[in-house]
Amino acid sequence: MKIAIYTPNFPPEIGACANRMGFMASQMHKSGWEVHVFTCLPSYPYASVFETYSQGQPKAKEMFEGCHVYRYSVKPAHGKKFLSRFRNVLGMALWPWQSRKRLASLNPDLVLVQSPPPSLAYTVAFLCKTLHLNLVINVSDLWQEVIQQLNLPFRPLIKKIITHLEGALFTKNTSFTVQSTEIQNYIQKANPKAEVFLYRNGVQQVFRLVQEDRRPNKKTESNILQVLYVGLLGMAQGLKELCEAVDFGASGAFLNIYGEGLEREVIQQMARVRTDMAWNESVPHKQVPELMYTHDVLLVPLRAYLYGTVPSKIYEGIAVGLPIVLMGAGESANLVQKYQAGWVIEPHNYEQLAELLAQLSLQKQQKALQLQPTAWPKELDAEHNTQLLIEWLHALKKPKPQTPVT
Repeated sequence: MKIAIYTPNFPPEIGACANRMGFMASQMHKSGWEVHVFTCLPSYPYASVFETYSQGQPKAKEMFEGCHVYRYSVKPAHGKKFLSRFRNVLGMALWPWQSRKRLASLNPDLVLVQSPPPSLAYTVAFLCKTLHLNLVINVSDLWQEVIQQLNLPFRPLIKKIITHLEGALFTKNTSFTVQSTEIQNYIQKANPKAEVFLYRNGVQQVFRLVQEDRRPNKKTESNILQVLYVGLLGMAQGLKELCEAVDFGASGAFLNIYGEGLEREVIQQMARVRTDMAWNESVPHKQVPELMYTHDVLLVPLRAYLYGTVPSKIYEGIAVGLPIVLMGAGESANLVQKYQAGWVIEPHNYEQLAELLAQLSLQKQQKALQLQPTAWPKELDAEHNTQLLIEWLHALKKPKPQTPVT
């Protein structure tokens, strides 16, 4: 079985399987598939291409855990400026054209493309139609919904273009993998004939081992509640606004932030002058379980209810047994409540967040706040979910001809 994967972000080194597409590709190779990945020169979540790739070369070819990886140059855009983001979205539509000859010569059984960005998926869908290749679209978020809820810096024309692209992708194609049931329902409503496979990111083995080890708690003896945020510092998370609104010290808490992204600089500045929070460099994904094990609660904020979005940190917190404080709604909230994994607060309700942290701080002082490892559900197991995905994709080796994207 031969598969070509198109994705804007892919791990730049062996062992960096935190990236779900990297993990998926490596598992496909282990199952005996021939995997070819088409992607960009790595930059995410930074605003520039990684130093080892920034020597002026427009392309790069390498191996990643048995997978062939072909990288193309696209100008990164992790800022708020309209022109920067427009150039990036346009670039995502253009670079796949550079791969068309290689794609044609490979003639894979399946092509899997990541969306968003819809501009990338739209171009790849067109190439698959012209080359008579079978296409599967992996939908991780719904940009039509996200840009409305977050008021992202897209002008009305760009919003119309995104709405058109996603609408065409969802209604004119037949095979999809999705990251949440909300996205599944959204696509099936738009296209009742679509075949949609729910592929939750889940958690990889390194997180389950921490839970199964059941070692004594490594937390410090401090009475201060240790709150952890680890992940992207972007507009969707709204951590800057949260830190401005909440006095963690007044609630008997201290916030440790590990991450990189658009809001890093302003969060760094706040951390320099405050005694109730600290910003730290990002850590390798394999170190995140141990990091979680030294904190009392995991903070997972969303700036708004983003329909279809489920932060991967929810899965990781459940796996380790670290209580979660989620600021969100919808499917994310349902998962936290289903597995009794913590507390749910509506986005922007910072007063309730401060009150909850104060209560948890008191519980810690009374030695009543502990890790709560539970039986690990199979539906959140990354290896199990990826194996089911591989079986589903194998059954699509000879699907019905794709409808053209118009």
